[in-house]
Amino acid sequence: MAAYEAWLAQARSALWFVRVRAGQELSFHAGRREVDAVLRQLLADPADATVVARTADALLRSRDCAALRVFAAAWPEAQPAHAGQLGAALAEACRAPEDARRLAAGVRQLMTDGDERVRRGAALLADRVAADSPR
Repeated sequence: MAAYEAWLAQARSALWFVRVRAGQELSFHAGRREVDAVLRQLLADPADATVVARTADALLRSRDCAALRVFAAAWPEAQPAHAGQLGAALAEACRAPEDARRLAAGVRQLMTDGDERVRRGAALLADRVAADSPR
């Protein structure tokens, strides 16, 4: 069994704090189809905003293009109830100039991704990253 498979099961837990931990751990394994699908579900968790916020934070802190790709795919599909958590995570990730530059570069790269959801999300994120970046 792969290291991330137990976390895939934990992501379906009824307990919010277990889903938070699953999102944090799965962020290290972004780039695998089944992991990415579960991470997108956690970014739209209907039961708890904390799950959304902490999963988003973990993805953006990972400094990994695969993790940013999951976030970008979820961005345009975010329900109003979750958009605040995703936006807050993005603003926090852009606080340091070097982090904002890294995110901007990653978003530019994703604008040519093969997945339409990712491209659309990256296009929307480009403006938001620019707005959230320190001046």
